[in-house]
Amino acid sequence: MSLSRGRKDFVMKKLILLLGRICLSLIFVSSAVAKLFSWETTLHYMADGVARWASYTSVPDFVHHGVVFLGSHTFALLLVTTILEGLGGLCVLFGLKVRFGATLLLLFAIPVTAVMHAFWMMAGEERMLQMTMFMKNLSIIGGLLILAATSDDET
Repeated sequence: MSLSRGRKDFVMKKLILLLGRICLSLIFVSSAVAKLFSWETTLHYMADGVARWASYTSVPDFVHHGVVFLGSHTFALLLVTTILEGLGGLCVLFGLKVRFGATLLLLFAIPVTAVMHAFWMMAGEERMLQMTMFMKNLSIIGGLLILAATSDDET
């Protein structure tokens, strides 16, 4: 008994989507788990990143105060980012509410990319490293946008 051409295409499409969701979500799920097991280290890293970004920018006062506020509430910020990464990543991984999961991951990825990988504010090797990280994140953001736009959120 063989599958019809249409059925084979359907199965292949579902398999490719599954593999794509696995590949796209693993970076977020593993990052959320790592944050849980290295909470204090991540708190310091995040606080340093926010402070570095604030020191590099000449933003208006209200934005500066917002950055200072975030820096002084690093624990809450880390908690929110861990939830966004974990819940969003699991939704995408398991194919449940994929559009919702992709949106959560976008809410995480866009500000993190702009703040933690602001290569345009750096020089030398650090600039090249952060530009590579920025471009990697930009590619992931593109994948999440495509996933959010094309997902059938029936489940």
